[in-house]
Amino acid sequence: MFNLETSIAQWKETLSRIDSVRADDAIELESHLRDLVTTLGKHELSEHEAFLVATHRLGHPSELGKEFSKVHGMNVWRKRVLWMLCGCLLYNIGVVWIEALAKFVSAVVGMTGLGTTAVTSATLVMSVIGWAVFLVFALLKSKSRIAGPERIPYSWAVTGGVVLLLGLALDLAGSVLLMRTLAPYEFGQMANWLAPGFLVVYSLVFLAVVTLLWSLNEPKSDTTDAHTCEPPNCV
Repeated sequence: MFNLETSIAQWKETLSRIDSVRADDAIELESHLRDLVTTLGKHELSEHEAFLVATHRLGHPSELGKEFSKVHGMNVWRKRVLWMLCGCLLYNIGVVWIEALAKFVSAVVGMTGLGTTAVTSATLVMSVIGWAVFLVFALLKSKSRIAGPERIPYSWAVTGGVVLLLGLALDLAGSVLLMRTLAPYEFGQMANWLAPGFLVVYSLVFLAVVTLLWSLNEPKSDTTDAHTCEPPNCV
């Protein structure tokens, strides 16, 4: 059964995923849509029919996005660059913390006297686990379809910088602890084994990222297609 509020929410969600349509633009368009539905309802049209006609008159979300991009073109690119910088910061935070945790775990394993093989394995396992958690987090966030804010709060940038610096400090501390735990020849042997190991790990990370991007770029069914109509059915 048709539900007007659900249909309007889906229509607005489609708009919110378009970069050029700002939050206030979506609110204004929603207001116009509701006014049209109310006006058309007075002409003895059902809610479903009124919604179909109203969305047709306002235009398809993709077409609305093109029109708004002419007005907010610079803002669109500013927002994209801003989020790319945030992505770079988040990536660096992930790399630093994964390496720091891997070094600390490796140092703990080295203290047990299990040997260089165990230390190297612990480093690679922690790296794989860390990247798996990082990629799953990125996948869940990208699938949430939640539109980001128009501006990045300064508190986010400051927090990200502090977390990055803290991770760098822990990474340095982990390196020092690892060097003190292992003998020089063991440290060199571990470095030789980690080179091909990290090659495999980062190759898997690369494949995972490509797969993630491919899945996100798959064509999605547009919920608004079911709410549009063509003349002469539209009035």
